[in-house]
Amino acid sequence: MEKQVIQINKIVNPNKKRVCAYARVSSKSEDQENSLGYQIEFYTKMIMMNPDYEFAGVFIDDGVTGTSIYKRKEFQKMVNKALSGQIDLIITKSLSRFSRNAIDAINVIRVLRANNVEVYFETENISSFDMDSELVINVLSAHAAEESKTISDNVRMSYAKNFKDRKAYFNPELLYGFHKGKDGSIVIDEKEAEAVRLIYDLFLQDKTRQEIKDELIAKGYKPRFSKEWNFDKFRIIMQNEKYMGAAYLQKTFVKGIRGKRIKNDGTMPTVLIENNHPAIVTKEIWMKANEKLKNNTLKYQQKDSSDSSREGKLGINKSIYSALFMCGKCGKNYRFKVNNKRKPTEQRVFICASNANRKLCDNDDLPLDVIDIITINVINKIITNKNSFYKLLEDSFNEKNSIDKKKKEI
Repeated sequence: MEKQVIQINKIVNPNKKRVCAYARVSSKSEDQENSLGYQIEFYTKMIMMNPDYEFAGVFIDDGVTGTSIYKRKEFQKMVNKALSGQIDLIITKSLSRFSRNAIDAINVIRVLRANNVEVYFETENISSFDMDSELVINVLSAHAAEESKTISDNVRMSYAKNFKDRKAYFNPELLYGFHKGKDGSIVIDEKEAEAVRLIYDLFLQDKTRQEIKDELIAKGYKPRFSKEWNFDKFRIIMQNEKYMGAAYLQKTFVKGIRGKRIKNDGTMPTVLIENNHPAIVTKEIWMKANEKLKNNTLKYQQKDSSDSSREGKLGINKSIYSALFMCGKCGKNYRFKVNNKRKPTEQRVFICASNANRKLCDNDDLPLDVIDIITINVINKIITNKNSFYKLLEDSFNEKNSIDKKKKEI
């Protein structure tokens, strides 16, 4: 089920409260989906049947953790609408559905209350307008956070046990060429498996990425998760060991209570489990394809480094501004990205890290040419008064001050 906002436009009655509901489930399992559907139906009817309420929508975050408000797009949209005067009352099933993070919960509730927006938690029977609500909410939020930590610890223990027992699990529905069987086992999707084998065969025959794409289209093979094929998908398919029936344990791991999954760079041990599930290609073919990928990468790097026309230029995925910008809305860093690489429409931009995989933050991208103009303007202002700037710079380095103080003075 996609994230959505159910909204019905009606003539607003100034004597009625504009009321919305917030619902969230943390996973996309069938049981959770059914629960979410029930919540949507229940709150829609409850609000619309109350003569004192004006329906302001049902905001839904589907399959999103409650440990961070920044990952919940609809939650943020709801809060923004409330702060802009479009919502008077927010109803939610429980405090844990609203937020499992005590600090986030209290901060949001305080901001909403300061703007005369009430939050009502059904299970706890608490209104944010009650005099003693903040203490109760604080205690319950802390309990919800501890519960989340316990769940996270149990998951880690489960992973640790699987690692010890050499058992590898993954969701086959997220991998092209595989599906989940009726008994929960991993089964091969034969139609998609044909496309996977063709990609390996054509790549090993030295076909170009465009030739591979054209062949797939000509034979009627379609990607499952996007509209068209591209080389990134080919690379993912060829580099994933699961296509040869193997699976790495702890390729990634979850760091911290907020559940940030990061790539394992050696922090945690890894182990390859062979013959873990049915293979689409043989181990020999998989090894040949990955060796060829590696060699191609080395050849490209050598060619790139010897190309005099690129001497002194930054890499395609680097910028002198990298790691300098932070998002003012969600607090994450801005990342450098090149759209339409090596095409006439190529554009270099900085995007919020929250939007790296999907749009989770409302902040806009920063085009590199705009940043260049701003930087030049600042430099010109400095040059206009360069004597005083040079003196400040010289005095700063001559004084035996701390590094932090020198940076501040500069």
